[in-house]
Amino acid sequence: MISEARSEAARRNGAKSNGPKTPEGKATSSANSLRHGMTAKAILLTSENPEAYTKLAEAYYVKFRPADDVECDLIDEMVIAKWRLRRDWSNEAALFDLEMDHQTKKVDSEYTKIDHACRYAIAFRALADQSKSIQLLTRYETSHRRSYYKALTTLLQLRAAPNPQPGPVESPAEPAEPPAPPETEPSKSEPQPSENNVCETNPASNERGTNNAAEATTNDENTTSGDGNSPNDRLGGVR
Repeated sequence: MISEARSEAARRNGAKSNGPKTPEGKATSSANSLRHGMTAKAILLTSENPEAYTKLAEAYYVKFRPADDVECDLIDEMVIAKWRLRRDWSNEAALFDLEMDHQTKKVDSEYTKIDHACRYAIAFRALADQSKSIQLLTRYETSHRRSYYKALTTLLQLRAAPNPQPGPVESPAEPAEPPAPPETEPSKSEPQPSENNVCETNPASNERGTNNAAEATTNDENTTSGDGNSPNDRLGGVR
């Protein structure tokens, strides 16, 4: 049981909240109200109160504060499931009230003294034995409760999961430059071309050797010849 002090603290805390004050907060609240109104038109029966549904939805939005449309959808599922659960509860009460009213004359004629619990038991037996309303209502209530907790579990798991951080975008790799061809060194076994120092005034060494040999041969021929024209012959003649 809630204590009076706790209730008073809750009232004081509730009085401090006067709704959104910033333009962004007011715009968000307005969008939420529009969203709740559109959902109410699709979910509520004509006899149900749209303001009560909007109040329920606003309480869930304030409690969980959805960060994006995905969380809004999950919270909407919770609100719809909770609303349908409340409808199931009121439907169950209405079924028993109608059945007890329907049995009033018969029960009063059969029982001189009967309390409310006994009237409820008679109505329950009639609905369980003669109708499938109770079984079907139980299935609906179980389905709606499962939907509620499934949406709640999904929301909590979504918030507990770490947010994936986008990795750095890698630029496309540039094509690698083709490797430079290896420098070819001249083979050591091949003869290296000699430096060409030949010119008209500087004949090659082999040419100089040939010319010297030719000059020596010419001098020998002149020396050995006996035609008397050589210098030695002229000197001999003088002797």
